[in-house]
Amino acid sequence: MVVAATLPYLLHLIAHCIFSIIKHAYVPGVVTSIIEIPITILYLLALIKLTHIAIWQWFVVIIAVFVAFAANLQFIHIIMSRIEDTMYCRK
Repeated sequence: MVVAATLPYLLHLIAHCIFSIIKHAYVPGVVTSIIEIPITILYLLALIKLTHIAIWQWFVVIIAVFVAFAANLQFIHIIMSRIEDTMYCRK
């Protein structure tokens, strides 16, 4: 479960770097991402070596966690836009 939760986090870190490259500007979190990406990869490799799980089980758990993370991200963006609308008195 930890590996499955760490994979979306790693992709999230990579996304910060990609967005920074696309925008040709600073994106919040890009410096932290650059620092954490190698550490996270090493952590994942160590965790994978410690586990003895069938590949199909990896896929099931990883897909479930990706869906949960995507739903959470969508929820956070909805809440953020509502808070922003309230702060700036938008309708």
